[in-house]
Amino acid sequence: MGVLLPLFKLGYVFFVIVFAGSVIMGLTWKLLAERSGNPRRIVWAFENIMKGDELLTFPSVIGILITSFLIQDSFHFPVYFISFPFLISLTFIYSSTIFFTVVSPLRRKIYRIVVLAGTMEDLAKTDYKKLSLRWMIIGLAELAPPVTLLILSLSQL
Repeated sequence: MGVLLPLFKLGYVFFVIVFAGSVIMGLTWKLLAERSGNPRRIVWAFENIMKGDELLTFPSVIGILITSFLIQDSFHFPVYFISFPFLISLTFIYSSTIFFTVVSPLRRKIYRIVVLAGTMEDLAKTDYKKLSLRWMIIGLAELAPPVTLLILSLSQL
């Protein structure tokens, strides 16, 4: 297992970068679409955010969890032992839980509102702004712990 440890670490860093990049890119697409003032562009952005989640975010979360446990096992720590790789796993379980229970359903609700709104005036009459702000704040809160741990883990791994 010790020979494979550098590969597990490389895989972990790769998956964290993909995860963080996917979340940051989604927020960027949303902000640029809103800036355009075109509801169709906002719909397009949300459709692509959902595709990005399916292709990048979900698989990267699974990859992060697997590589975290492989790293933990490489150090011969029991799974319940509080080690740095274990904290990484817990952090991503936390982020994944927030994503699947709060961020993803909220994103789908926002998407439905935008699809039904024909113009920006129609969109202004809905809860879009409030829900959109909540989605961004929760998304950033979801991203903060894993990115912090990535920075710390680069010095630890």
